[in-house]
Amino acid sequence: MVAVMVAPGVLFPAWGLALDGSNAVSPTGGDSAKKPQGVAEVFVIPIHGPITPTQLYILRRAVKEAIELENAVILVDVDTPGGEVQTTLEIMEVLDRFEGETIAFIRKEAVSAGSYIVSSTKDIYMAPASVVGAADVVMGTGNDVPETMKRKIRSLLRAKVRAYNKEHPHRAKVVRAMMEDEYVLEMDGEVLKGEGELLTLTADEAVKPYGDPPSPLFAVGIYPEIEDALAAHFGKSGYHIRNFEITWSEDLAHQLNLIAPILLGLAVLGLFIEFKTPGFGVFGILGLVFFAIFFASHFVAGLAGHEEVIVFLVGVGLILLELFVLPGTIFPAMLGAVLILGSLVYALADYWPGQMGGTPFEGQGKQVFDFTVETFLKPLVQVLQAFLIAGFGALMAVQFLPKTGFWNQLVLDKVSGRLDPLVTAGGQSSNQDTELPAPGMMGVAITDLFPSGEIEVNGKRYQARVVLGSIRRSRDIKVSGKQDFTLLVEEVERAEA
Repeated sequence: MVAVMVAPGVLFPAWGLALDGSNAVSPTGGDSAKKPQGVAEVFVIPIHGPITPTQLYILRRAVKEAIELENAVILVDVDTPGGEVQTTLEIMEVLDRFEGETIAFIRKEAVSAGSYIVSSTKDIYMAPASVVGAADVVMGTGNDVPETMKRKIRSLLRAKVRAYNKEHPHRAKVVRAMMEDEYVLEMDGEVLKGEGELLTLTADEAVKPYGDPPSPLFAVGIYPEIEDALAAHFGKSGYHIRNFEITWSEDLAHQLNLIAPILLGLAVLGLFIEFKTPGFGVFGILGLVFFAIFFASHFVAGLAGHEEVIVFLVGVGLILLELFVLPGTIFPAMLGAVLILGSLVYALADYWPGQMGGTPFEGQGKQVFDFTVETFLKPLVQVLQAFLIAGFGALMAVQFLPKTGFWNQLVLDKVSGRLDPLVTAGGQSSNQDTELPAPGMMGVAITDLFPSGEIEVNGKRYQARVVLGSIRRSRDIKVSGKQDFTLLVEEVERAEA
């Protein structure tokens, strides 16, 4: 992926944007969002510093709480020099999809990505010394973006701004002047920006009215603090502020979500190794811990809920049902595997909070899901990457782990000799004899086979698997063949006198 940003001298990685950038004007009317009835519950979300997925996570968390209220308002408190374009686009979409009222307050600067974010809200307020603008696209390294790519990115951003600002006559033109140095912005016969420069507005310039009938160029008012802007917007007693802050867990969730396929791969690998060794020990615990970290990080990031965890646990339960209660029936294990896979993909899918039918804020908020190819393509790829990581790790474990002293501590010596190398991924037998029992040899099941377990033949223990059904402990068995790293066995009926 090409790292791109929009910035006037401020650089940030991976699709980052960076832009450059009293009198009070009455807020615009508009019906794009439903005005809250009674006291407005204003959710204030900070977007400070470089734009990263962490700000998206906190916005997502606030919106999920806001949709439960009938009088909720989202206010983004912006002071940013720019950042990642892809994250900026996602923040813009969350703001647009929120069906309540949205407000932006520019504290010091809304440069680059910040100018796109504030343009996605219904009303914009600015502090007296604040600026907004300068939103051209540059590479993460600071170099110019290739012209073809720049045209595509500019076209996408312009279209997004137009779509989000149908009721604001000047914003789309203003944002275009902020991103394109060749574009000339003229209002009421006055050239506000000529060729060869990017537009950056002061607060006074942003609220100046133009057109017929006159309307503010970009922002609707200038106030020193958020409380002053809200008092003008809703009245002194017409609002209640709920402040949100970025938590350490959201920062950690961002870092963990970047390595989600690795977490999943390690979880699957741990359970695979645990399945190949007797009892339940460190690898099984590590596998479960990695799964827990994966789900916890996505829950904190607002990308997963309780449903995914429940579906995952039901899938695990069905597999255990197959192994220990209904061995050989196959269907519970297959359904369990499907549920586990589905829960992982579902947890990785990026769905948006919103309303499911009805008018905005009627009743309790519900979730809206976009069931499109794009929604699930990336999660499917990530899950596939996880299984590739697990597969590679399993091959390495089979090849090298049995040769280490750590393996010998996990697979303890048995009174009848150590496990055979070809049936336990490499454990040594007591007499170094690697010859496996031939088909037709008789033995006894040392553990229950559901369908895998341990058998004893001629005083030695081996890993074995029954092809169909199950075999109870202490039952007589006969070796019927070999497959992969294990023996195939079948039960033999004991003769009775």
